[in-house]
Amino acid sequence: MSDLQQFSIAALTNATITVPRFKVECQITDSMTGAVLFDFTGANGITFPVDLLTLYPTAAERLDFARLIANEMIRKKAGL
Repeated sequence: MSDLQQFSIAALTNATITVPRFKVECQITDSMTGAVLFDFTGANGITFPVDLLTLYPTAAERLDFARLIANEMIRKKAGL
C-alpha cells in the first residue's frame, strides 16, 4: 500500500487554454419506484470543464473538487 506524503494543492491564477471537453448525461432514479428524481440529459447535461464554476462557485468548493480528483491523478502519474 502506498501513502501520500507532503501532499498539497495550491490555487493558481486562471489561464486561457485549450482542453478536451466532455458531456456527462444521466438520470437519477428512485431504486424502489423507478421514478426519475433528477434528469441530467440534453440541455441539463453537465459539460466538463465548462460547468465547474457553476457547480463549484467558491474557491473552497473548487479546492474540495481538486482534492477529489488529486489522488487519482497522482496514482495515474505514478503508474499505480
